[in-house]
Amino acid sequence: MSESSRFGSAVEATELMTREPGAELLPGYVVTGVLGVGRRVETYEVYSPLRDTACVVRILRSDLSQDQAARDLVVLEGTLLKELTHPHLARGYELAYTPVPAMVVEMATGTTLATRTAERPLEPELVAEAGVRIASVLGYLHRQGWLHLDVTPSGILVGPDRVLLTDLGLLGRTGALGTTASPRRGGYAAPEQLRDEELVPETDVWGLAATMAHALTGRAPFGDDPSWETNGSRLLPRPRQGRQGPELSGVPPQWRELLEQALRTDPVERPSMTELRNRLRELT
Repeated sequence: MSESSRFGSAVEATELMTREPGAELLPGYVVTGVLGVGRRVETYEVYSPLRDTACVVRILRSDLSQDQAARDLVVLEGTLLKELTHPHLARGYELAYTPVPAMVVEMATGTTLATRTAERPLEPELVAEAGVRIASVLGYLHRQGWLHLDVTPSGILVGPDRVLLTDLGLLGRTGALGTTASPRRGGYAAPEQLRDEELVPETDVWGLAATMAHALTGRAPFGDDPSWETNGSRLLPRPRQGRQGPELSGVPPQWRELLEQALRTDPVERPSMTELRNRLRELT
């Protein structure tokens, strides 16, 4: 039986709206807790009697059930999490298509970089080690023709023996054009993402560099809510606060040089993901 028919015939839309602990969110997956609500999906901890373990369900938000673009993106993410295999990418188990898309993925232990840096910055060696692993999985995505486009401290999970990239919700193809439709807070989106310009692997170099800068300093490198100056319909690569580059006070000199290069507004001037990974290895 296909996944589509299995889930579609077994679950009614009214049942999917009941998402309190104890409810069967999908057939064989009982809600044990709410993990969060994002711009596109709600995330739940569930228990799977079949696997006798906790899992995670990411399901399209109820208010987006009629949004075909949002539905397609959730299906794409769930499909790729099942097909792509990398030690630093969460493993996808199953994908539901109807009545609303939902994916079942592994439950990983750890805390996000955002949570870990809320009290104090991380040690440079730990940041370098995590950066090497995330650069590895980003390079893997790039070789499959995909760009992540949403590398942030809240999307990286650091556990006792594993670092995971947890969210593929904004995936795009290499060569696609950026858009001003949904800029992310904190300066993690590269300038070309906010303009009608070609997206390239170095777009993710920016995201990873901004995330590592946050981990090293405990704050977003361009402020909590940087806005880029506009000239008509164009977005210019300069924050309104007047900074000409990221805020990197307290960052070791060898880190500062690397991050400043990786956060250059012209993607051609940034290191490749392979170069970034190699230079991070030297810092571990």
